[in-house]
Amino acid sequence: MRTGYLLLASLLLASTAMAQDELYMQPGYAKQYEAPKPFATMMIADPKVVDGLAATDRLVTFTPQAPGETNVLFLDSSGREVAELLVFVQTPGRVIKIHNHPKLHGTTRYRCRAETGCEFESETHYQLPTQRIINEYINR
Repeated sequence: MRTGYLLLASLLLASTAMAQDELYMQPGYAKQYEAPKPFATMMIADPKVVDGLAATDRLVTFTPQAPGETNVLFLDSSGREVAELLVFVQTPGRVIKIHNHPKLHGTTRYRCRAETGCEFESETHYQLPTQRIINEYINR
């Protein structure tokens, strides 16, 4: 019987766990966030990364201050957490295009940022002129 109560208690705790929202920003661009419930207090863990201005008890405008990451807690009037927002401020990054060697019939693009390094963005394959002519001839 005691095991049943423990199982029920753990299920109740798991169901009340809040999901974290994520907000990705870049310097120079403000974004708005709407909390799932009204809040009374907003706590920004690292104000050097992002600043927030509450427009209503649910809507906040965030302005990035510097690249980095932080979290923002939203509390109701009783001090209970109603939402948590993870904020990531990243520099826009540069696009690097690599020509696929040795055939040079495609490119691979990466977006590189100081914070995260280079991340795959896209890949393009070009059809060689002779291959295109052969395909047109076959498909007639």
